[in-house]
Amino acid sequence: QATDINATAEIGLMDLLPCCQRLLHSVDPEIRFLAARAGVLLGDRNRSLAMLREIAVADSPWQYEALSLLTLFLPVPDMQHLLTAIARQGGDARILIQLAGMLGSTTNIPSLLRLMEHPAFARLAGYAFCTITGLDLVAQGLEGAVPENLAAGPNDDPEDDAVESDPDE
Repeated sequence: QATDINATAEIGLMDLLPCCQRLLHSVDPEIRFLAARAGVLLGDRNRSLAMLREIAVADSPWQYEALSLLTLFLPVPDMQHLLTAIARQGGDARILIQLAGMLGSTTNIPSLLRLMEHPAFARLAGYAFCTITGLDLVAQGLEGAVPENLAAGPNDDPEDDAVESDPDE
């Protein structure tokens, strides 16, 4: 079913939009997300968009994808309000920073500047800032110093259990 829904959206089978809309009520949360994604991509700006909003404010595996799609289909002020609401609920800061950059609203610049002062978010917030402003921090000589204890991804030590790559690269 998931493959069928994805194919419907990718190929643009408009006549299957009613099927996608029916699947918005599926008991399977993945099917609900895929149906909402397909519905929005096929032109439904009502029920499918509402389902994407519902998924976006929930802590789910599809939150980032739902929010990314919403940045394409919601007016900037509505999306800004949604991001603010998620931030107040204690949403994932990394997702919110990435979406602030995607949204491109200058409203987020003060928050990004504050986040650039925190080593855990500096690189990601700097990238979002550059995306919004078009400024090249390195070319302008505004690049910050690398924190002393920065462990950016795996190293060559075979005894080290840290094998995950740096999420900011």
